[in-house]
Amino acid sequence: MRWQGRPEWWALARNAFHVRKVTVYFGLILAWRVAEAAADGLRGAELFAATTWPLVFGVSAIGLLLLLAWLNARATCYTITNRRVVLRFGVALPIALNIPLRMIEAASLGRSDAHAGSIPMKLVPGARISYMVAWPHVRPWRFSSPEPMLREVADPDAVAHILAECWAQTPGTQAAAPRVTDSARDFGDRHSGVASAA
Repeated sequence: MRWQGRPEWWALARNAFHVRKVTVYFGLILAWRVAEAAADGLRGAELFAATTWPLVFGVSAIGLLLLLAWLNARATCYTITNRRVVLRFGVALPIALNIPLRMIEAASLGRSDAHAGSIPMKLVPGARISYMVAWPHVRPWRFSSPEPMLREVADPDAVAHILAECWAQTPGTQAAAPRVTDSARDFGDRHSGVASAA
């Protein structure tokens, strides 16, 4: 085993479960409800009563998403060995994806913040996984050719380097190491830099 880790739960909550977007959504609904109630002349306890349900729904939804992100991160284990990448995940039903390194054609690195990032792996033609089964451990919006992904791991540059190094030493792979590129535009990343595959 060369590396083992799991997603950073807060980064997973932000980028896979979209907690920030949901917070903004419910914040706008609450603001609209407060403005509407104030325009109707409601004050004090009446105003509070009129805005209670949007607040309760919003807090419940955000809390549920945070809990799901935490449970998913806790139930996930990514492993890189000299021969394969293994993704174990599943809160209720444990699943394992066993990906031999020779099945990886390329990998890209996307940073979600200064401490976490994701490494999706493009598989060789003919190798397929189920997008629905592997979510959220797949690259977003790649339905026709799903790419398994080490999602929101800490120190993604070091993990990408280990992956490329193991791939290059695997018998039966192509002559060159997989291309590990910085796919910032695909991940909404504001940071720059490229993890070398060599």
